[in-house]
Amino acid sequence: TMEGSWGGWPHNDAPLEEDALRIRIFIDGASDLDGAAQACLLEDGARVLVGAAHRHARGYLWHKDPFALSPAPADGEAPEAHLACELRFGDNIEDEWLAVWLLLRLTAAFPALAATVEDADGQFLLVEAADVLPEWLTPESCRNRVLLRRGAVVLVTPAVGLAAGPAPEIAEGRDGGVSLSTALQLARGERARV
Repeated sequence: TMEGSWGGWPHNDAPLEEDALRIRIFIDGASDLDGAAQACLLEDGARVLVGAAHRHARGYLWHKDPFALSPAPADGEAPEAHLACELRFGDNIEDEWLAVWLLLRLTAAFPALAATVEDADGQFLLVEAADVLPEWLTPESCRNRVLLRRGAVVLVTPAVGLAAGPAPEIAEGRDGGVSLSTALQLARGERARV
C-alpha cells in the first residue's frame, strides 16, 4: 500500500482552520492501479499540476501557503487516493480565489481530473452563487454536489442521481447530499449539470 508515503497529511475529515481551503484532486483511473503504479501516478501528477499552477500564477506572492499538492490516501471522506492541498490564506481572500481559478485552469487542461474545494464554511462556491441556485439546494443538501471538472463548476443534481437508477451508491443521503464516490461517478459520466 501507499500508507508510508502519506507523511503527516491530515485526514480529510479533520476540521479546517478558518483561513484555509481543502483541495482534493481525483485522477480518473487512479483507483484502478495497484499501489506502486498509483503512487507513481499521484506523485507525477502532483509534480506536473504544481508546475502548471506555478506557471499560471507566476510572480504571485501567496499570503501564507503556496499552492502545493501531495498524494493522499482514500479515507472515510475521500473514496479513492487523490492529490490534496490544505492552503492557508490568512487575511488574503485573493489566495482563495486564485486557488479556485487555478483548479478551473488545471481541470480544463487535464480533462481526467475532478476537484473539490471547500473552506471552513463548506461549499463556499455555492455561497457566492446563492442568487442563482436552484430552490432544492440547501446547506443541508449540498454535501459533495459541487465539483470542478473540465474547467467548469459542476453541480450534481437530484434528478441526475435518481435517473441513474436505484443502485444504493447513487441514492441520496438522509441529508440530501450524495457520497463523494457517487458525485465523482456522475461527473465522470458527464451526467451532472454544468
